[in-house]
Amino acid sequence: MFPPNVVIVAGPAASGKTTFATRLALRSSSCLFDLDQITAPLVQQCLVLLDQPEYALDQELGRTLRPARYDSLLAAATANIVLGRDVVIAAPFSREISSPPAWQRMVARWSSAGPSSAPVNTELLYVQCPPALLRERLVRRGEPRDRLKIESGADLSSPAPVVEHHVVDGAADLDREVDRLLDELHGGRPPVRAAGV
Repeated sequence: MFPPNVVIVAGPAASGKTTFATRLALRSSSCLFDLDQITAPLVQQCLVLLDQPEYALDQELGRTLRPARYDSLLAAATANIVLGRDVVIAAPFSREISSPPAWQRMVARWSSAGPSSAPVNTELLYVQCPPALLRERLVRRGEPRDRLKIESGADLSSPAPVVEHHVVDGAADLDREVDRLLDELHGGRPPVRAAGV
């Protein structure tokens, strides 16, 4: 039995992570785990109970809830990895991709969790998108949770990962990008190496 593959799809808000991850999971017959899809019902209930607006997730409340949200996401994914299933996991992963030790701690959760003795293969796909397009998409989707991001006027992009990764062009044709990344992943094209990695 082959070890399962884990593909992490990370990037800033409105970069197209969920859309790309969904198409990639469909094309690769992988299980899909998306942070918002898995945690939104519980997060919404927390916001109601605490009488907080959705954009509070970009403030202290979001930082408080983050560990539980990510633990829920990764526990659901790991339960499927243990069964030998390939998974695609979509979330910003901003802390994990900006710190090699944090990345290694996350990957260690499932690195030997598969049903075979071979280590689980984990790849990071980072969705890049021009800041102007990120802002346009946030405005277009009109989610209350994005209010502070839109009003701040700050650069919405995030720094590139400091761990090995493959780059996804969030502004490009979706099907072509999925094809290209599947070729990269299965064709053995090396990931982008961050400085010092």
